Amino acid sequence: MPQGKKIINKHAEAIIEKAIKDLYLTNQRISVQKVVLEVKRLCHEYHILEVPHANTVRNRIAAISQRDSLRKRGHKEKADNKFTPADSKHLLDYVRDRGAVTFETLLARHFLGKWDRANGISQIWYLVAHGYLVCDLSMPLQPSTELWVSGSLS
Repeated sequence: MPQGKKIINKHAEAIIEKAIKDLYLTNQRISVQKVVLEVKRLCHEYHILEVPHANTVRNRIAAISQRDSLRKRGHKEKADNKFTPADSKHLLDYVRDRGAVTFETLLARHFLGKWDRANGISQIWYLVAHGYLVCDLSMPLQPSTELWVSGSLS
């Protein structure tokens, strides 16, 4: 089968979901590696021969929204306040002053470095999702996608 297309045993999938729910999404903030080890241990305990790869577990955890992850891991306030419009005022002002900018321009202008860039992508899409920034969603999302400030918020 092509890479990324292998379907894992439904029992193994249930173990992954349970381990994430019972270990990762708790106030104890168990590490991803410990969740991976627990999945392996449970698969051996239940005699599941095809133990899911560690990356499978990591991908399931990565698929959890940042907001849900923060809330369930004991950071409710942080989850509720992440990317507030007040924190994004400089981005909105920059876009408003220029009328429209590309996604890549906004990233390059305001988010330097690998980690800043990742946070910038999250922040920009947060603003799009909540209607502060607008783009043509009928077109594929790409670096050249133009963004502008919503007319109702100007």
